[in-house]
Amino acid sequence: MINKALLLFFGLWFISNTNSMALNPLKEYKNTPAKINLKFEEGRIQTSDGASLVYWYFPSARITNKLIIVSHNGDGNMGNNLSRIKSLLSFGFNVLCYDYRGYGASSDFKIENETYLYAEFYDDFEAVYNYAVENYSKKLYLYGWGIGATITNTIGYNKPNTYTIISDGSVSKFTDMPARFKKINSRMSIHEDVLSTYKDPYTTFGNPPSPNFRGILFIVGSHDYLLTAQDMEDLKGQIKTGSQDIYIMPNKRSWDNYRSDPSSYIRRMHMFLVNN
Repeated sequence: MINKALLLFFGLWFISNTNSMALNPLKEYKNTPAKINLKFEEGRIQTSDGASLVYWYFPSARITNKLIIVSHNGDGNMGNNLSRIKSLLSFGFNVLCYDYRGYGASSDFKIENETYLYAEFYDDFEAVYNYAVENYSKKLYLYGWGIGATITNTIGYNKPNTYTIISDGSVSKFTDMPARFKKINSRMSIHEDVLSTYKDPYTTFGNPPSPNFRGILFIVGSHDYLLTAQDMEDLKGQIKTGSQDIYIMPNKRSWDNYRSDPSSYIRRMHMFLVNN
């Protein structure tokens, strides 16, 4: 007979892990680039609808015109991800990260934790992308995980200044998600404005990318609750130009592939960027 305490432990563990996939905005920056001696610039970007987004720009120690835009998964704020930023800088790229409205020092925005994705976050990415082209670089390399990957794929794929995308944990088809949320007993949902306004990545990738596009790396966790390797194969099959690769990250902590094994994760990213 299974011990009741053991059942309770696994039940709480499952609830904790599925909750980790929900939006979790933090306004306070517990970690900043200054605390770890990273050279950076802080600034603000105005969106088309008047929101103000805070960003950090990190210049590479090497002279380069390549810039990586980092879009996070909606858990915490950009200060939670400085270890990845430091690794990306070691590749010899400049890096720009930002916070969606409702996160960090960006504009206030009411967020329901069980809403998986808001349409306003797409507007935020669009504003950041355009600002980066105008002020920092014409050669953009995009990296997002979780909701950041879904947004990056949808908006960034056919932009003329996009060279590569690293997409970790992107939704493939919006129509699949309600059943998947239900399967894990989650009350999460995708905001109706997203469904009515934006194409899902599967549909987006059916269109041709820009002439500068070189390829995309899909990353998915081996134990992801919502996404599968087949989802990434479906997305890959939609893209007709550039290189496409899938990395299945061995991962029992399905909500963050990077944190399960940072060195392997970063090494795979570096290999992709070097070859593209």
